[in-house]
Amino acid sequence: MSPTATTLLTPAAPARSFYDALRKDLRYLTADSWSGMTGQFTSAIALIHLARRTQRVAIVPSWQDDLHYDDSIISMSLLFDLQGFRERTGTLVVEWADVKAVDPHQKETEVDKIGCYKGPNNFLNGRGFPSHNIQQTLFPRLTSGGPTLQDSTEALMLFDYGEKERLKAARAWDVGQHVNFTQTIWDIAHDSIRGTMGGSIPSHIVTVHLRRGDFGEKCASTDPNCLPGPEKYLPYVTMMLDRSEPGAVVIVTTDESKDEAYLGAVDDLGWHRIDHKKLGTERVLRREFGKSWKWADAAVDQAILSMGDHFVGTDGSQVSWVSGERVQSWQGGTFALVGFGY
Repeated sequence: MSPTATTLLTPAAPARSFYDALRKDLRYLTADSWSGMTGQFTSAIALIHLARRTQRVAIVPSWQDDLHYDDSIISMSLLFDLQGFRERTGTLVVEWADVKAVDPHQKETEVDKIGCYKGPNNFLNGRGFPSHNIQQTLFPRLTSGGPTLQDSTEALMLFDYGEKERLKAARAWDVGQHVNFTQTIWDIAHDSIRGTMGGSIPSHIVTVHLRRGDFGEKCASTDPNCLPGPEKYLPYVTMMLDRSEPGAVVIVTTDESKDEAYLGAVDDLGWHRIDHKKLGTERVLRREFGKSWKWADAAVDQAILSMGDHFVGTDGSQVSWVSGERVQSWQGGTFALVGFGY
């Protein structure tokens, strides 16, 4: 029987204080959350990877990002099949909502304090701990060969997470490849493809992620035309179609919704663009996920992208990077990222 929150925590969990929820005979590892959905996901799998390496129980932080997803606070398991991951791998992992109740107004729980090892990232920008009435104290970053902190072997510890290069170097994708979406996310993703393709899911697909959004703001000061147009992706898509079975179709997701000329150029290539507004996806997401529907919206597009035999994405996009890894791991395919300067 795979370990669950019930067996990895005390009967008091979720408790008013995390000290009452943690078993004294186990050791735990945690980190705070940051960034959008994909940043939260990659941080979580890096945390779980390190917990496995150090033989600890991972406590995955709650996810919050009011810049993209309003004021909703979610657990990773809302979008990803964490229980299935436990059963497939035997990994010891719980979520902060299992340990201590979500308390954004800090009225129903006790104030808990936790010491954090400060890495090159700025932990002052972490977003999950305040939702559980947890205050952090920062310790200086430890360096190789430097002094260790007293009491650094406490049962609850926090480590920094790294950027994507360090994440890959640490082989954290050994964890990520086993973390699947929930069935609800898959059902909506499949329905989106059926609606786009006239009722069926093609047997062979090349998926494409056209990332725009704030990327244009980052590079416009040096090059107003820095964002790659659809024509820049075309050679890579052609290459992936050549690697695919005959009859493969191209399915595209993009965060562009206002530039009609750009969207028209995509359609003119004969690619099949997922148009969630036309499909009425928001209505379905609101019904299934309530105020957390924007998180699910992001997950649905990533599930769609992961269905490609091969994949083409946008360099610098976390969504493109993780989608390429999924296609490589889940479909045995290849991926390419289209670059631009900023």
